[in-house]
Amino acid sequence: VWHEAGWLAMCQGDADAAGPLHEEGLRLARAAGEPYLLAEVTLGAGVQAFWRGDLARAAQLVEEGRRAFLALGPEFDTAPAKAGAALSLLGNVALVAGDLPLAARRSEEA
Repeated sequence: VWHEAGWLAMCQGDADAAGPLHEEGLRLARAAGEPYLLAEVTLGAGVQAFWRGDLARAAQLVEEGRRAFLALGPEFDTAPAKAGAALSLLGNVALVAGDLPLAARRSEEA
């Protein structure tokens, strides 16, 4: 619920409210230890960090989410697509950060 409330706040343009909501969702997902939930919430928190311009945090969280989705493997049908989307987002993070070679590599990998 916290994660989804963070998305709603982001979609309404309230990034200041979205940050704490996503952080609480991430904290609760880590405590719950449910692998798909943790992967989803971690990736979402990374997207939120990217939208706020916190590129270092975005890269860290998106990469963590990507690895979590890869670890799920074929257990969840959407996991490979979500890992690919995370890789594409990592390319965008690198592009905005000005690292064009990394952006190109990430985009090609995705």
